[in-house]
Formats: sequence, structure tokens, C-alpha cells
Amino acid sequence: MINRELLAILWQRYKIYLLLMLALVLGFAVMNSQTGVKNWQAEYHNEKVAKNTFEEQIKYSKADTSPEEKHPGEVMLYHGEGKKETYTKDFKEFRDHQLQFYLTNEIYGSGNGYIYFSQNITVYLVCAIVVGFLTFFLDYKTGFNTLLFSSRFKRGDIFKTKLILIGGGFFIVVIAAKTIALLNLWWQIPMEYFKVDMGQALLGVLASSILTVTVYLTSCLAGIVLAEWVTGLLTISLFWFSLLFLNNALTELVAVVRYELLGRKLEDALNSRTFLMRVEEIYQGYQFNWKLLLLSVVISLIMLVISFSLFNKQDLTHNGEYLAFSFLRKPTVILLVTYITFTVSVTGVSRYMYMTNVTFSPTYFCIKLLISLVVSYVISQLLVYRQLKISSHLLGFNK
Repeated sequence: MINRELLAILWQRYKIYLLLMLALVLGFAVMNSQTGVKNWQAEYHNEKVAKNTFEEQIKYSKADTSPEEKHPGEVMLYHGEGKKETYTKDFKEFRDHQLQFYLTNEIYGSGNGYIYFSQNITVYLVCAIVVGFLTFFLDYKTGFNTLLFSSRFKRGDIFKTKLILIGGGFFIVVIAAKTIALLNLWWQIPMEYFKVDMGQALLGVLASSILTVTVYLTSCLAGIVLAEWVTGLLTISLFWFSLLFLNNALTELVAVVRYELLGRKLEDALNSRTFLMRVEEIYQGYQFNWKLLLLSVVISLIMLVISFSLFNKQDLTHNGEYLAFSFLRKPTVILLVTYITFTVSVTGVSRYMYMTNVTFSPTYFCIKLLISLVVSYVISQLLVYRQLKISSHLLGFNK
């Protein structure tokens, strides 16, 4: 059961921020979807430009005498990944196809490559990161935890009430915003052009919202673990930004393994897709992958359990330090060194596979690995301990 008295106290403290979040997310969703509608309507009322575009493509196709041109004098109509393209000489067919409105992982707007609408997932991700991180970090830094921990309310109730009020409110706002954006598109674009399976699209809304919750809960954990404003904000920002580089590193590593160890063809090896890439497809489009979503739920539960356990152990003695828990110092150093070293050293390892006169150099890779290891160790020591001390322990990890 929710402690109503505690809920009322927290609501009075957070209501301005929650209402601001509501206005920001809903306002963005409505304006973003309305921009998609306006983009489509502008194309719909601009037939003259479309006619000129069609004629230019026909002219270009006729002038192309290369063997690769199998359909001279025709325009290609793209129907999406995994579907066979078609060709036409008829402007009406081209025009109808141009105005078709899709929502898939590879197309935002038109099956002929005209982009009318994009979800702009960056806004939702940034909101999830900021709201998640501040859910527990703000009260820790402002001293409000001192009041809460000394009150009659149990820590478990404080943790649960915060997540229900802030996390639950954020999830409802996100899923409502995405649904409103989708319904706005469905309402304003004529049905003969709106080629969207609404059932699948609504499932996709749920899927991307669940992934947003995973990002939120991961950021909540960071807000409990970290204990200093500047380094805390830098760490959470750089972590999420570095996932782009981690994704590239994983992609290149998978490509090398496929090419060198499994003997795959070069084009097959280079077209490998990592886990993070598949997650991104769900987030960017209206896709529903049960396995990835189940994994997302499992990760969310793990983040929730760890956060609850640490919150019950949290005190104020480490306020101003990098970490709020002294027993996490050594694991954090190990994690930082491993993460940075792997991401930096593996990035670029597949370059020799698709560049002429470039061969893989084990010596260069080992030097890059060693430099990454040393630099990451120095960074982690300075972050966690605020000093660089070489000890006799393995890798010099301080206690």
C-alpha cells in the first residue's frame, strides 16, 4: 500500500518539476507529430514539384547507359527493407506511392524514401536520463534525505513512493505522449495514404516506452551510487553517450569474428547487427520484439533490486565524494578500466577488412590496448580516489 501522507509530502516537493515534465514531453510529442502532418500536407499540395521530380528521375534513368540500369526510363518505387522494389513510368502511380505514410524501423513517412515524420527519440531519452538521475540524487545532495531518513517513514516506503510518483508518472506521460502523437497522425492524414497498422504501432509505442523505463531505472541507480554534482553529471552523460562507441566496437568485433573465425563472406561479416542496434530499431520505429523486451524487463528488475538494496544502505558521510558507498570503489575502478579499455581498443579493429592495402597489425592493437589500459586506470583512480597511487595489489587498485 502507498503511504498517502508520504505521497502528499513528496507531491508538494516535486509537483512543479512533474508538471514541467508533463508539459515538456506532451508538448514536444504534439508539436513533433504536427510537424509530420504539415510535412505530408505540404507534399500533398505541391504536385508541381513532384511532377518535376518525376520527370527528372525519368530523364536520368534514360540517360544511364550502364549495365546496372535494368529499367531505363522508369522510376524505382521502394517498399521497405525485405520487400522487392518495383518500377513505373506512370506519374499517378509514382505520386500515390510518394504520399504513402509508413511507420517502420527503416522508414519514417513514405515508402519512397520521403521523410515526413521522425519520433526524435533523443528528447525521450534525455528526459529519462535526467528524471531518473535526479529522482534520488537531488534529495541526497540537497539534504532532504536527512529529513526523510530521520522521519518515521521507512526507507522502503520512501523508495517505493518516489518510484511510483516520479517513475510511474514519467512512464504514463511518455506512453500518453507517444500515443497522442500517433493518433494525431492517424486523424489528420487521409486513410488511403495512411499505411500504418495501428495495432502494431500501438504495441510499438508500448515497446519503446518500456525501453524508456529501462533507461530511467538505470539512471536511478546512477543517482543513488554517485555523490558529487560535477563528476556525477559528467559520468552519467558520458556513459550514455559512450554507448554509441560501444555499439561500434561490438559491431566491429562481431565482424572480425565472423570474417576471421567463422569464415563468412566479407559483405556478410560487415553487415553484422549487434544487440544495441536491434534495441535501437525498436526505439526508433514501431517494432515489437518479445525477446528484447523481455530482456529489457529483466534488466529493469535487476536495476530496481540493486537500487533498492543500495538505497537502504545509503548514508550521508560520503556526500561530496565521487561515490556514495566506499565498498563500491574497487569494483567501480575495475568496471571503468574494463569498459573504457574494451571500447577504445576494439574500435577500428575491422578497418583492414574493407580498406585496400591495410592489414591487421597485432603489434599496433597491443600498443593501443596497453595505452587504453593505462589511461583508463589513471582516469578511474583520479575519479574514485581523487589521487593516483600505485600499490602492490593487482593493477594497483587501492582499497
